[in-house]
Amino acid sequence: MLNLYYFTGMRVSEALALWWSDINLNGAYITVSHTLTNSKDSNKRRKPYTKTASGMRTIDIPQDLVELLAWWRKIQNDNLPQHGNDHYVLSPTDRPLHRSSVNNIINRYADLAGVHRIKAKELRASHASLLINQYNIDILAVSQRLGHAKPTTTLKYYAQLWRGRNRTVADRLNGAMGEINHPSHSLVKFVGNQYVKP
Repeated sequence: MLNLYYFTGMRVSEALALWWSDINLNGAYITVSHTLTNSKDSNKRRKPYTKTASGMRTIDIPQDLVELLAWWRKIQNDNLPQHGNDHYVLSPTDRPLHRSSVNNIINRYADLAGVHRIKAKELRASHASLLINQYNIDILAVSQRLGHAKPTTTLKYYAQLWRGRNRTVADRLNGAMGEINHPSHSLVKFVGNQYVKP
């Protein structure tokens, strides 16, 4: 569960709504097209829409996550063979998990690791931070991956992650001045800033 959120940037409700039919392990991608509501009726909880129209998207996933999901699917199939592709990915039973279960799991592992607790939705921000700070992914790709309608939405929430780039830009410019070919003498007759009549 934690790896799925961290390496995809899905909203909590989007990942909770995933069925195996939404995941293509051979193609290494996930189709996000549903959300899980808080309805007490489990038959009405999975809705065929996302928070925004742009939330309907395909997320390519790394091979490590593909292998982890394949392992989890085998465990589910051994215990719930009758459900097939219409089974919730993030569930050890035939029922969808509640949002509070995700937070409880995060809190449990945070306590075991001795780190501060975070909310489940902060794993989405962690994914954005990973893409921007660790891999220097451009704003458009981050925006599409998160399912934002516009890159400006991504900047609204994650602009602070790009602020540390000023030093990176300066470091990359090191040596650039030496690559410019300068003439051996001035080609301009500079007489100061005052206006001079011809």
